[in-house]
Amino acid sequence: MKINLSSFEETQIARKAFFEKLLLPAGIRLDFAFDAVHGLNELTRSLADLHPHKRSLAVLGPQPSPLAEIAMQFASQGFNVQTIPLSFSNFDEGALKTSWSSLKKDTLFILCSAVEPLTGVFYPYEWIRQEAAIKNIFTIIYQSPDSLSHGLIVPETPFESICADPLWGQTSGLTLLLKGERCLGERVLWGEPRYELEAIKKLEEALLTPLPKLNEDKSMVLDFESKIKSRFEGKVHLLSEGMIRLYDRSVFFVDGVGGEALVHQLEEWSIRSFTAAACAWNSPIINPWLIHSGLSTAWVQSSLILPLAEIQKNTTLEHLCEGISSLRAISGN
Repeated sequence: MKINLSSFEETQIARKAFFEKLLLPAGIRLDFAFDAVHGLNELTRSLADLHPHKRSLAVLGPQPSPLAEIAMQFASQGFNVQTIPLSFSNFDEGALKTSWSSLKKDTLFILCSAVEPLTGVFYPYEWIRQEAAIKNIFTIIYQSPDSLSHGLIVPETPFESICADPLWGQTSGLTLLLKGERCLGERVLWGEPRYELEAIKKLEEALLTPLPKLNEDKSMVLDFESKIKSRFEGKVHLLSEGMIRLYDRSVFFVDGVGGEALVHQLEEWSIRSFTAAACAWNSPIINPWLIHSGLSTAWVQSSLILPLAEIQKNTTLEHLCEGISSLRAISGN
């Protein structure tokens, strides 16, 4: 025999204990979501329902999935979706300010990720969240595990919400929602969701246990990229120096070299690498946001991403240069 009634009080008790362990300031609402898609829908759509007279929103630079799909669905519902331009190849704070000043007066919220997943570049969300509060515009920030390694973002104003996703990709991994005092609209799902206590405990452990710092080495990454660029003068392009980024990887773009071909070439020397080229992911929609982030289609298709562990190997630089030279010769460059 099984009685199908949930003890919702247990979830409430677990939520309260979690709040206290995170040492959150009064006024913040802590909640859970089944995954990032549920969480982001919860934050965005509840605000839209709470402020039906505001029919505009903005996205900070082109965004990856699932934020791009959420913005697209708002557009299909008649919302004016504005994109705040952002270039990963030539960061310009002046252009950011100009775009910000031109936002529509009925802009309800700004939607953004903390970190772009392929390049490891941090979106300038700190600048946005400060300016947004001045105009009473809400800010919704999505944090994936890589950005959480730099610490959980906690709402500092009543107009901020955070969707923290430390268990990304894990089965039954819940997502944490932190909401400012003004972000308490009606839930998207009516009724009380049944969150398993074990799932809450797993989420709690992921956020309360000191998160493992990413293996980063800024000086080594920059030195490696500088050497590659000097070897192929004018043929290798790098991310903008003005962008804050993760230094657990090296990212560059080589004229006349397909990123996927270079990845396969490096595999022969047991060097692990990645590319943002759509063909490598068997999906033409894997990288559209990069093409609109100041990186040309040719750059994206020629991109190479090397983990720090590979950069640290003594033979990687020479093998990489050999691979680039070989492929450029084949392509006639």
